[in-house]
Amino acid sequence: MVRLADPRALEAHQARFDLDRWPREGLDPVDARRLDALLDRPYESLDARDVAHALDLVERGGLEGALFPYFLPAALRRPPYRDALASERLLAGLFATRGLRVVADWGPEIEEALLRWLVTRPLRGGDDPVDLWLSDAAARRHELEAARRLPARIRLRSSLGGGWAAAREGPIYPRVALLLFHARPERAVERFLAWESSEERNLVRVAVEVLFHAAGEGWRPDPAALAEALDVPARLARLEDRIAHEEPDVALGAAATAILLAPRRARELRARAAPRLAALDTLDSDRFVLPSRVRRLLTGA
Repeated sequence: MVRLADPRALEAHQARFDLDRWPREGLDPVDARRLDALLDRPYESLDARDVAHALDLVERGGLEGALFPYFLPAALRRPPYRDALASERLLAGLFATRGLRVVADWGPEIEEALLRWLVTRPLRGGDDPVDLWLSDAAARRHELEAARRLPARIRLRSSLGGGWAAAREGPIYPRVALLLFHARPERAVERFLAWESSEERNLVRVAVEVLFHAAGEGWRPDPAALAEALDVPARLARLEDRIAHEEPDVALGAAATAILLAPRRARELRARAAPRLAALDTLDSDRFVLPSRVRRLLTGA
């Protein structure tokens, strides 16, 4: 993060952009003036709210490829972690521009920001519980496999952009993790296995989310070595251990993921998860809410 506090590094980044050449036709006159006002300000003066506003204007103006990289240092200095829409725009922008040299030059700072996102899980106040999502199509496919008693395998989509990267209806944290795997592919397997075995609850949460959405939705992590590492018996054994985790969201997330990986053992796994689900239902809290399709996966009803 040293470079993000270095005025010379920030000025050098700004100097790489000819701001006058980018059209403003996609914005109405008021928004165009607002964007110009943000462009005139130094990065040091932009807070998280300004960053969220800039990302909104850049998206609405169709200027993601041109101006998202310009605002990147400001977004890394003051990430809008607690703003759901701005977080989505930041994630989408990082994915869409990942091949640009001007973005890649900030690789260490991007990696640090993504890691901090996962360690703090700040969107809903901090230490956010496991967030699971299952589409109608994935739920139907699992029910068919369970009825036919077919062994499950993680399905890998061939297209990166057609799956998790554009799935705004799905949870953000596993997609942040997948983007991190893309950013540092040589560390992907090592990093996932470290999260899976960690005593840090938030890292365990993201490991469960990554595996759940790989098994359920086919969200494909890259590189291929990581995809292969996810589909081995050791993953199921670790998930079964986590059903006894002290945090109910981790326990039930692990149970739901285990059911996806081992549909032939669904009755047994549901029986093990039932006390945790019953305890959750007695809590007067909305911190952790199971979506209906995930609840149906855990109950069979």
